[in-house]
Amino acid sequence: MKPETPRQFVQIERRNKLSREEFSEVISNLERLIWKNLKTEALPFRKLSGRRDKSFLMTAFAPLPDCQTCGACCTALPCVDVKEIDSTPAENYWEIVIGGQDEIVVNRQLKRDLKTGNCLALEGSVGEFVKCGIYESRPDDCRKFEAGSDRCRALRRAYGIEPSLTELETAHFMMRVFLKDEPEGDERVIYHAQIQKTETAGLFEIKVFLNDETVQVIHRFNTFEESWLEGDFSGLTLHEAKNLIASRRKVSH
Repeated sequence: MKPETPRQFVQIERRNKLSREEFSEVISNLERLIWKNLKTEALPFRKLSGRRDKSFLMTAFAPLPDCQTCGACCTALPCVDVKEIDSTPAENYWEIVIGGQDEIVVNRQLKRDLKTGNCLALEGSVGEFVKCGIYESRPDDCRKFEAGSDRCRALRRAYGIEPSLTELETAHFMMRVFLKDEPEGDERVIYHAQIQKTETAGLFEIKVFLNDETVQVIHRFNTFEESWLEGDFSGLTLHEAKNLIASRRKVSH
């Protein structure tokens, strides 16, 4: 018999705003819930691309999986950014806030079913038949996640929808990943961004975590003049992030 979801998490599921601390606790619980029964691999998941044209394991001409008989990506990945450009309905995401009395929204994340870990918009059963309840207004991150990419197939293997990799396939992937040239300078990729308060009242900074394991502060802003979401930067190169900041500031002034 499965343990019941703690009452406070059921209440959280129904709310529209969460503090960063609440959201971090929710995600930690969801990751334990989701992955305790899934198959894990030696592959470094963060290095797997969600794009087919950047795949190492499958060619671009390999048959594509059927998303409607899968749904693994809608359950196994509990963090999905909702950006300013997205038309996702407000009832489908949490706003993540920081700052106490000077509260500001720093992120938006698709809501999850806290009993299963599934995206609340997912309908059906994983590995059988599923559909997205907000397909036409799903976030940009969902649209960019491509069926048949290395990351897609890794999740399908985790759920047993596809067979596990052989030792030879695993070794081949590891060799290709670790021997490839990593981007340098402003072509480094941001895999996570965090907005945080500074010691100056009303001033916030954007810190980015890069694919070479370094961290940089790329911008400081006053909330009366500018508004940013952490999801605006995930997946961008440093060069793209700097151009985005420059373009937004020109528009705002």
